[in-house]
Amino acid sequence: MDDLAGVGLEDSKLDTVETYAETLGVLLAEVNGVRYSNNNPTKEMRDRAFTHLKQANDAIRKTGQFVFWKDGEKARNYACAYFRDSRSRTKANEEIVKQD
Repeated sequence: MDDLAGVGLEDSKLDTVETYAETLGVLLAEVNGVRYSNNNPTKEMRDRAFTHLKQANDAIRKTGQFVFWKDGEKARNYACAYFRDSRSRTKANEEIVKQD
């Protein structure tokens, strides 16, 4: 505190800031405890909804790939865009390596 007092700050303001910091630390701990608690029914509902949506999405993708296996363009639309982009980046990198 002596270093900050040398800058020209009043001791009463430093004491106030210290009190606020302690209070806010306790509040942050409470908020994080509630946020990451597994006993929260809203979080449980969200997690269940996500799981059901993911399962439905996976089933639709697999069905689309199966039904349109002869039509490459339609089958490609049912593939995961992340893996499709990843494969194209890998191929591009392999071509660059081959050129060197």
